[in-house]
Amino acid sequence: MLVKIAGVGRMAVASVAPEGFEDNINQHVCVIRTGNKEISETLAAFLNSDIGEKLASRRATGGTRPALDYPALLSIPIIEDKRILEITSKVVEQKKKNEAEADKLLSSIDDYLLNELGIKLPEPPENTLKNRMFVRTLSEIKNKRVDPFFHQDKFINNLTAILNEKYPIK
Repeated sequence: MLVKIAGVGRMAVASVAPEGFEDNINQHVCVIRTGNKEISETLAAFLNSDIGEKLASRRATGGTRPALDYPALLSIPIIEDKRILEITSKVVEQKKKNEAEADKLLSSIDDYLLNELGIKLPEPPENTLKNRMFVRTLSEIKNKRVDPFFHQDKFINNLTAILNEKYPIK
């Protein structure tokens, strides 16, 4: 199990490394070896909870860059309860379900508004080298910005679409 012990933000953020995980860690992360994966997952779920974070933050030292030293990390009282994992998995599933519903609702709102305003978005062009290149004549850029970014096709097409719309422009 890996635990963040230094830096700004939530203290003692924990995660369970996958089986066979090999990597380098720095002084901001601590490795905790437990008896098995279930204990690691339960401990990580507790440390990632608001209660675990508050207990860890109270033990942090340092002013502008808080950190947990090993005695402080070991002094955090841990509530060992198998229900923690059940609650965490239920909350994660509910969060995913809520996000999916929100995404569906947001996309339907976009479609509804575009339809009501009579706006039809153009299909994006295929991502090829030819479609990413553009050519402008000197007369087209005369008395305008000289940088090439401003003269990309997407901006020219947007300006043309705005000027040709049925709504007044001020």
